[in-house]
Amino acid sequence: MADRFRYVREVLRRGVESQAFPGGVWGVMKDGVTVELEAFGARDIDPPAPATVDTLYDMASVSKPVGCATAAMAMFERGLLHAHEEARSFFPEFTLPHWAGITVHHLLTHTSGLPDWTVAYKAGIGDLCALTAIFAESMKGAPGTRYEYSCLGYITLGKILERVSGEPLDAFDKREIYDPLGMTSTGFRRISSTPPPDPGADIAATKGGDRDRGKLVGEVHDGNSSGIDGVSGNAGIFSTAPDMLRFGQMVLNGGTLDGTRVLSPLSVRRMLTSQIDPSIGGHSYGFFTAPNGMHPAGDLLGEGSAAHTGFTGTSLLVHPGYGLVVVLLTNRVLCEGAGHIRVRRLFHNAVAAAVI
Repeated sequence: MADRFRYVREVLRRGVESQAFPGGVWGVMKDGVTVELEAFGARDIDPPAPATVDTLYDMASVSKPVGCATAAMAMFERGLLHAHEEARSFFPEFTLPHWAGITVHHLLTHTSGLPDWTVAYKAGIGDLCALTAIFAESMKGAPGTRYEYSCLGYITLGKILERVSGEPLDAFDKREIYDPLGMTSTGFRRISSTPPPDPGADIAATKGGDRDRGKLVGEVHDGNSSGIDGVSGNAGIFSTAPDMLRFGQMVLNGGTLDGTRVLSPLSVRRMLTSQIDPSIGGHSYGFFTAPNGMHPAGDLLGEGSAAHTGFTGTSLLVHPGYGLVVVLLTNRVLCEGAGHIRVRRLFHNAVAAAVI
């Protein structure tokens, strides 16, 4: 029988050759069954080290749905929070007239009017410095009137979740999401308390980051997340392809996996379907959806799917209609080449043709 994934492998081989990334891990689940899980290329290039299916990757902005939005939905269900509360009400120590009308819903869907980014860590290290820098930013539009992908919004959302739950986001996520789902390799890696990895540890290296910290192994690449100890609503989670497949399957199952429920089907529906006016874009409570131009699905899987990408070169896609979970984890920031966005879309096209 011909290898049905031969075109997928060819796309990824060309990606390595063009230095879009040094290597990675990809996986596909169809109707609850893992039909492919494979490593390719390298997790580090100096010294050379091969990627394995258990290589740990810095998930970057995939942390938004997997760490922050999922926690928000869980807190909705626990009666701790609701989507239409004003965000500024959780920060009484600040005077925020320009935040009037911005709700948790707006932060979840990138419709708050906040800009995409600011170098918050240059104001200093810690939550207070980060929030002060974010709250000093001018808005790019009125709440709900435009889509502006914003790491700043998710950093703020993460801090709201910590305030309403009364505990750090990493502790809540581990106890309420990752441990129940058997995601034993997933979690934030705190800079202050996570021991450095042993030499040769199966962790994908990254390089630079916003604070130009050189090569990083097991330390978050995102500078603003690094500035608040690596635990942030926008970035900071490390995970493996098998764990990401488990998370995606939980979403497809309506919030349960192997008999364990972490979310209700009502919450998952909000995570899988756009919650904003299609005239300004597509975004669910956590994921890119059509017609969002940042959706990585390519030409064949865009409609009906929800997905997210990470700056380091990671992506997670779920398609309920096809019972499909697709994961591609790379550390593209280690390379000097470009074209990873194109390769990722070609990859999803080839996967779709192979399994649907």
